[in-house]
Amino acid sequence: MGGESVKKIFRRDNIAHHVLALVLALALWFFVKSTSDPVRQADTNSRRFAGVAIETRNRAAEFDLVRSIAYTTTLNVRAPQDVLNRLTVQDLVAYVDLRTLREGTHDLNIRVELPAGVEVLSANPSRVQVVMEQIISTQVPVVLSLTGVPPAGYYAPAGAVEPATVVVTGGRSAVGNLAPFIIELDVSSLRDSFSASFPLEPISTQGQALQLSVNPPHVQYRQPIYPTKMVPLEVMGEGGYAPGVQEVRFEVDIPGLEVAASPERLQEIGNIVLSVDTSEVVKDTTVEITPQAPPGGYLVAPSNILIRMIVVSKP
Repeated sequence: MGGESVKKIFRRDNIAHHVLALVLALALWFFVKSTSDPVRQADTNSRRFAGVAIETRNRAAEFDLVRSIAYTTTLNVRAPQDVLNRLTVQDLVAYVDLRTLREGTHDLNIRVELPAGVEVLSANPSRVQVVMEQIISTQVPVVLSLTGVPPAGYYAPAGAVEPATVVVTGGRSAVGNLAPFIIELDVSSLRDSFSASFPLEPISTQGQALQLSVNPPHVQYRQPIYPTKMVPLEVMGEGGYAPGVQEVRFEVDIPGLEVAASPERLQEIGNIVLSVDTSEVVKDTTVEITPQAPPGGYLVAPSNILIRMIVVSKP
């Protein structure tokens, strides 16, 4: 009987030691955990931040990011309450790393940079799909297009753009979808030459803005506006006369042509000379002549001229 009592006492003491050891182990674990992870200390909380912009980093110079499925993400973060109270969406940074990416479609993890004492619990979305394209450059003309008609007595010849072409650089598909650069100028009320600077804004053929580089980003254009006047025609025969022909006389279907030029040059223009070869004309005939504008001037309404040659035979 005495031996059994000793065994019972021994077993009770053994159990008590085990319980005490377990309690001490749990207390030590909680102490180490709380001191090694300050974010999980007492008085911590979590909060969601929507609309965190997704940055792009380390893009190779020869490639362009032409499309991203998502531009913002929602971050669920945890931090001590005093830190959380001061936290704003501007303090949170989300980004994707484009390093080593080549042309094509890629699925990337969203990475985050957070202030001290803050940890991210989740991100939605946590991945983003991006499309990379080869960057190309091409020469694109700039066209000056006129609308309307100048007032009576004035003429608008073709204007000039400087430079006439620009270099456009960007993603392959965006460059291919670029609408022409057209400067539209209404000349219906202009009586003097006009010049101005014009900014080049790349837009697509559908009218949407394109992320393209244009060099130079501005061009200069000049549109001359000149006064006009009617100038008489003068026909001159060349080459002499055929045998038996004493004279060749001329009749023109119109008396003159409207000519435009700068005021100074317009005063100097007295007539328009039309030359015809009479060396083989032996009978009355009609020829069609394309007139040329006098030097420094413009024909307002160019048209062919009919000249009737009347032969006077020798007696």
